[in-house]
Amino acid sequence: MDFVTQVYEICALFPVEEKFGLTSQLRNCAISIPSNISEGAGKRF
Repeated sequence: MDFVTQVYEICALFPVEEKFGLTSQLRNCAISIPSNISEGAGKRF
């Protein structure tokens, strides 16, 4: 989650033109990392 926070802080520095392009992709990617970790940790084999 610290990584996600850092990505959001860095994305805030990007130009407004990137709001729906690069910024959106980076944020979605950063959010998916802890989501996938928690999903995998919740599965029992």
